[in-house]
Amino acid sequence: MDISPLFPNGFIVCSQEVTPETVSIGLLATSTVGTCPVCQTPTSRTHSFYQRKLADLSMSGKQVKLLVRLRKFFCFLASCPRKVFAQTCHLVFKPYARRFLRADQQIQAIGLQAGAKPGARLCRIVGQPISASTVLRTIRKTPVPVV
Repeated sequence: MDISPLFPNGFIVCSQEVTPETVSIGLLATSTVGTCPVCQTPTSRTHSFYQRKLADLSMSGKQVKLLVRLRKFFCFLASCPRKVFAQTCHLVFKPYARRFLRADQQIQAIGLQAGAKPGARLCRIVGQPISASTVLRTIRKTPVPVV
C-alpha cells in the first residue's frame, strides 16, 4: 500500500511498522539543496544525516510516530561563521518541535473548544496522548486574531 500521499511534498516513505498501539513510519527529505540560515548561501554538499522523531495525526486511534531523516550541509562561504547547518522544513514542523504542525493544530482546536484537562482526555481518545499542560502550551501559541 502506497502511503506517501498522506505526507507533505518533499518526503518519501522509507519504512513502516505497525504494532497494536503505534504506527511508525520512516521518512526521508528529498531536497538535496540547503540554504545557510546565516549567509543565505545555497549548497548541495552534504555533511551528514540526522534523524528526528515527530508525532503526527493519529491513524485509526493509533499513535503515529515519524522518524524523519534530514541532511546537514557544509556552508562554503569562508566569511560565514556557520560551517555546518541542518536542513529545515518550516512548512511541516518547526525547529525543536516534537509534532508536525497539523498535529499541533488539532491539539489547539481541541484545547480551545474543551479546555486543558478535558482536551487532554479527548486527545488521548483520538490517539494523541498528551498532558493538560501540553494542551495549555499549545493553546498559548495560537495567534490572537486582529480586530
